[in-house]
Amino acid sequence: MKKLIIFFITIILCLGITACGGKQAQSSQATATPTTTAATTAPTTSAAMENPLGFDPNHPEGWSVGEQDKWQEWQDWMTSKDLPIADNDYSIGDFDLIMPLKDARKYFPSKPLSEITKNKDAEYGGFPTKRITFDSITLFFVQIGKGEPFDLSDITITGKEYVTPRGLRVGDSAEKLYELYGVPIEVSKNEWIFATETGDYQVFHAIVVNGAVQKMILNSIM
Repeated sequence: MKKLIIFFITIILCLGITACGGKQAQSSQATATPTTTAATTAPTTSAAMENPLGFDPNHPEGWSVGEQDKWQEWQDWMTSKDLPIADNDYSIGDFDLIMPLKDARKYFPSKPLSEITKNKDAEYGGFPTKRITFDSITLFFVQIGKGEPFDLSDITITGKEYVTPRGLRVGDSAEKLYELYGVPIEVSKNEWIFATETGDYQVFHAIVVNGAVQKMILNSIM
């Protein structure tokens, strides 16, 4: 709420300065920080391939007095292509989210580089967890309830061997990410975040560096 109030105050001040005259507009710069909503969150890199408008309103050089029209254009783009995560997106390669560990082992690409077990993982409500890492993929399992199986909760992809159901793989361009997944619900630093249709669950994350996908993370909603 505090960020939202600051945002609207900034817009009002910008409009007031613009109305007062051109000289002040030419001699001063105003920096606006967008709120963290889907319509006003912007990528934090200025590469044109990550931002079709070619400017970054998170940076001072991308926002100056009198650019409200361009800011509105950015907002329109942020809501222009909505392709929410659907039921058929919850897999990568042979691995399906919620898959029991005993079934997932059939598809292990090689001997794991590491397998870390926590009997009480504080980050996951104190439930037991297992993190199994390979060269290009890391599988994270959670046991919800005593005697229950360890189910696949998170998949992290760092290699080109694996492709999502929509056809995205590590190394693909930001343009392809946009074409396949639409506008993210949020962008935090280099992380593009995509959610379900209601926006309640942020389940797909793509790390974009220098205009290319460097890492993909798929989370379950269990």
